[in-house]
Amino acid sequence: MYRILLLSLVFICVFFKPAYAENSEPIKILSIGNSFSQDIQTYIDEIAASAGVDVIVGNLYRSGESLEGHWKQASQSNKAYHYEKKVIFNGESQARTLHNISLKDGLADENWDYITLQQTSGKSGLYRTYQPYLGNLIDYIGLHQKNPNAQLAIHMTWAYAKDSSHKSFPYYGKNQWNMYRSIVSTSLQAMKEPSISVILPTGTAIQNARTHATLNRFGDELTADGYHLGPLGDYIGGMVLFETFLAKPYHKDIFKEVNFKPAEITDKQAYLAKLAAKEAVKNPFDVTNIDLVK
Repeated sequence: MYRILLLSLVFICVFFKPAYAENSEPIKILSIGNSFSQDIQTYIDEIAASAGVDVIVGNLYRSGESLEGHWKQASQSNKAYHYEKKVIFNGESQARTLHNISLKDGLADENWDYITLQQTSGKSGLYRTYQPYLGNLIDYIGLHQKNPNAQLAIHMTWAYAKDSSHKSFPYYGKNQWNMYRSIVSTSLQAMKEPSISVILPTGTAIQNARTHATLNRFGDELTADGYHLGPLGDYIGGMVLFETFLAKPYHKDIFKEVNFKPAEITDKQAYLAKLAAKEAVKNPFDVTNIDLVK
């Protein structure tokens, strides 16, 4: 059954070809993460399809997995991951999920252009928890990736809601701003790794959005439970993914050409969400008060 499903995925990838440039392939993005990488990929297929962008997006995830855990799974060749894959072509999307997949399997499935790594949310602002696991994973990816020119990215996750009950919130004095600044600091440190060239600043986009009362009132400060993103937060995360990896190479303007929005989000909220994401990509390590952006 596994071989049949994998062959089906290969067929999809071969069959679907992008139209944005002659003799080229769609951009391919792989996330290695947990439920937080799931959050930001929730709407990426609808976002990309609405903008006429062809892309392949993969997500290798384990619930709550840390960098230390990812290294354990890799070093032991454990088939421990869920693997979600979305192929978006010509305004249509097809998605598959496989289970019991190894990190090596996921790396070998495509010639990924971008591969993102992230720390588990509670440790995301504690750099002492990043090493040596981040370095080990970078070396492992270098050995097993199919595309020698793939770029590695750090996914900057977001601070919890101010009233979050997450067990790790006390690491930051139960203070959202302290947590956000700690995540910024660790992301900057991670960017010193020679192989990491891209920052995916979801944490800053969410913090940008929290400067606007209309957005901050959505759910529990854009979360569903104080830490996982709710629908509007997921939408912002998808916009960060789009703006970071897809907007420039495909010459797309998120304000003019991304027409999708979830049903529960108003036109004004969608515009502000795009603004929060775009400003984060422009200024990934500083909060922008989107009320003041003209």
